Amino acid sequence: MSMHFNGRLNNCLGKVYACRHEIVDRFYELLFEERPDVKDMFTGDFHKQKEMFSMMIAMLARATATGQGAAEMGNQIREQHEGLDIEPELFIRSGVLLRQAFVDVLGDQIGDFEKVLLTESIGRLTAAAAGRQPCLSAGSDAKNADGGTEG
Repeated sequence: MSMHFNGRLNNCLGKVYACRHEIVDRFYELLFEERPDVKDMFTGDFHKQKEMFSMMIAMLARATATGQGAAEMGNQIREQHEGLDIEPELFIRSGVLLRQAFVDVLGDQIGDFEKVLLTESIGRLTAAAAGRQPCLSAGSDAKNADGGTEG
């Protein structure tokens, strides 16, 4: 991977990490606007749930950097939510809302290329959470398309 690519990605991931709480807040705003019926699922210690989601955002950023781990995170999320009878489509739709939260919070702070990498990671995560095979590339194709080189 080129130094230019690493620098861009590290800068992006630093911004994601710094804004992770705002991203989580925006995600829940979008989710509850679209699906007020799921708000009852977030009773109890909602602050703790949001903090766990914030940690997941940080782990997703690391998975984006390596191109690995997002699907494994999705499998863990599916297992953790098994008893809640969440339909697979809600996981997929949550991925769309999470991508929107990233864009709303980060806006122009990250470039299109970084948005593609984050979108791919979110896609792998939510596909696995929904029990489906990810339909996005593994990230290396996007890296190479941007001029980054492997090795």
